[in-house]
Amino acid sequence: MMFVSLEKLVTGKVELNKMNGIVAITKIGSDVIKKEGMYKGLILTAIISLNLAIMNLLPVPALDGGHLMFLFIEKITGKPLNEKTIEKINTICFYLLMLLMVLV
Repeated sequence: MMFVSLEKLVTGKVELNKMNGIVAITKIGSDVIKKEGMYKGLILTAIISLNLAIMNLLPVPALDGGHLMFLFIEKITGKPLNEKTIEKINTICFYLLMLLMVLV
């Protein structure tokens, strides 16, 4: 389900106003615990944790998946990438991630 949601997000099938930030996620979690109980709240927490782990492993520079991507490129080419190039790519992608957070 996470991968389907991610595909919809990337292809634009999900509107930006349907995305929630940390405040809304906390409110939803609180509502789930109040209405469904602690067990369902823990399940929701586990799902959110898994989603964060998947997102973190995406090959986006500035995330762990980006570092793995650079290591993979290094393995294929047989030589490390230029540190300044990696730094510039990471900086640009970090700013894009921050922009996404502001939009959400």
